[in-house]
Formats: sequence, structure tokens, C-alpha cells
Amino acid sequence: MLSLIIGGAASGKSEFAENHVFSLSGDRIYLACMEPSGESAAARIQRHRLLRQDKGFTTLELYRDFKAADPALLRDKNILLEDIPNLAANIMFGGKESLSAGETTEQVIRELDYLISICRHLTVVTGEISSDSLSYDTLTEAYRQALGRIGCRIAAKADYAVEVCVGLPNVLKDQRL
Repeated sequence: MLSLIIGGAASGKSEFAENHVFSLSGDRIYLACMEPSGESAAARIQRHRLLRQDKGFTTLELYRDFKAADPALLRDKNILLEDIPNLAANIMFGGKESLSAGETTEQVIRELDYLISICRHLTVVTGEISSDSLSYDTLTEAYRQALGRIGCRIAAKADYAVEVCVGLPNVLKDQRL
């Protein structure tokens, strides 16, 4: 099963996603994708670790290439993947050269397909980044395009999709049995 939780910054999407995963029976894995790329990122990661502490998750910090993890850690678990913008940035900008929006989209989808194939339930958190009308440089716009494409692809595959705004869930899709 696949669930998609989407929302803007500080919308309550992460808390909603955690509560959703708590509603599922079985072991819980928090798959954190934020790469520690400087002092502010390291501080944010530490803050997130403290927020997750004692919540019943086993935390794995993997930035990309989920197949490199021991499959026993992921098999038949309820995984909360936090979050797609970090995963996409790691894939798009983490190599010697930046990938295109299309290449990034396909790689992220391959990573998610792998998780879906091995876990009991995958809950994916992503940000809503397309509602502004600002103009961005070419690279940032490619990243935004990749995130939009990835979101559409995940939503199409998802059994359950929820947009969270000001802490309130709006169910967009519910095909759970």
C-alpha cells in the first residue's frame, strides 16, 4: 500500500503522516532523507531526531539508493519517508553533474517502487511547492518541475492521498480496502 501526504511548509503534514503510520499495525521505520549539508541542516536534523524520539519509530537515515540498505531493515515494515523534496534534491544535485528533471523523476520513482516492493506500507511526505507564481533560475525551475512530476506519479500510484493545510486533512483519494 502507498499513502501520499502533501502540504506546504509548517502545514501539519509530518504530524499527520506520523499519526497515519501509527494507525497501521506492525513495525515502523522513519526513513529520513535530509542530507547534513552544513551547520543549519545538521541542526535541523538534530531537532527532527529529538522530535521523533520515543515515538516508536526505528530511524534510518538514507539519502538515496535505498537498495544499498539491508533489505531485512525494510521488509514488511511500515515506512514513513520524509521527504520527497530532500530525496529529489539529493538525487538531482548529489552527483558530479545535476540530473535533468526527467532523470530525477525517474530515479525517485525507481527508489519508491523498490520500497513499495519490499515494505508492508509506504507513507510518503512531500511539499506543495507549485502554488507561487515566482520566476526562478533554470536549475531551480527544473527541480520544481521534477517535484511536480514526482507528485503526480506518486498520486497516481497511491491508495490514499491527503493534502494537509493548517493542520486539517483534505482526503484527495482513498482506495484502501
